[in-house]
Amino acid sequence: MITARESKAALTLVMGAAVGMVTSLLERTAGAPEEQRALLLEGAPEVINYYSAGAAALAADFYDDQREFSAPPKLYLAEPIILDRTEKIRRAVAWASDPLFKDDPLSAGARLAEVVNIETARPYRDTILTNRRRDPSAVGWRRITNGGCRFCRMLAEKGAVYSDATARFAAHGSCKCTAQPVFSTDDFGEEASALQYVASKRTRTAAEKAKLREYLDAKYGVEGTGAPVKGAPKVTDTKPSADEVSKRLRAQLASLETSLPALKVRAANGEKVSAPIEWQTKRIAELRRQLGAK
Repeated sequence: MITARESKAALTLVMGAAVGMVTSLLERTAGAPEEQRALLLEGAPEVINYYSAGAAALAADFYDDQREFSAPPKLYLAEPIILDRTEKIRRAVAWASDPLFKDDPLSAGARLAEVVNIETARPYRDTILTNRRRDPSAVGWRRITNGGCRFCRMLAEKGAVYSDATARFAAHGSCKCTAQPVFSTDDFGEEASALQYVASKRTRTAAEKAKLREYLDAKYGVEGTGAPVKGAPKVTDTKPSADEVSKRLRAQLASLETSLPALKVRAANGEKVSAPIEWQTKRIAELRRQLGAK
């Protein structure tokens, strides 16, 4: 059975592959800013849609694995959830390309990475949260993080379970956190606190923002200062070992090698997937070089 952290690591690989492809697309664009934006508006959503399908499938498999392990009495099969966000993604890509009009491709690349990160991870989180609401045996979900920013750490404190069906998954541009379903047969521990629910809201009042900031400063230190705070939780070094890096690279290589033939079939049938094929071919070669594969 795949663990929550293994599934999170797999999603991180998917997100990294999507960002790498869009970054490569940006680097290959030339001409006036208007032409570069037009190419990104055409190519970036295709890349996001392609990897979104993988993220949603990964989440559905993880949900079913967790459910099978928990063995609730009623049968249920998770469904991958991919919402139609075409227009929102196009607006986000247009915003990301604004710095190109100021001859600032680095800022454009950073913005694009943020958009791709958010939109590629969204189907994973939507799949977990939507199936949790549909599944009669699910009682909530918990946030899975690994270090990360103080906001994410606070939302994941004590392995808190979000049982309110309206609770949203709060995420920032570089967030790599995931969600894990919790079932009625699990020993699921503490319910999320009132403040954790407040932090998950899309909008907050001025008083709520002030209370949240006060809590974060007291427990995790004042943001941007690096000042230690007495009683703050110790954050361990999360740098992966050489074996873990190798394992992740091999998993990514296997995934890319498996999906490439299907992409080529789609290209032969007239679909516009030349950019994903080109990126995956280069990435496979690079991974083989790094791993010493012949």
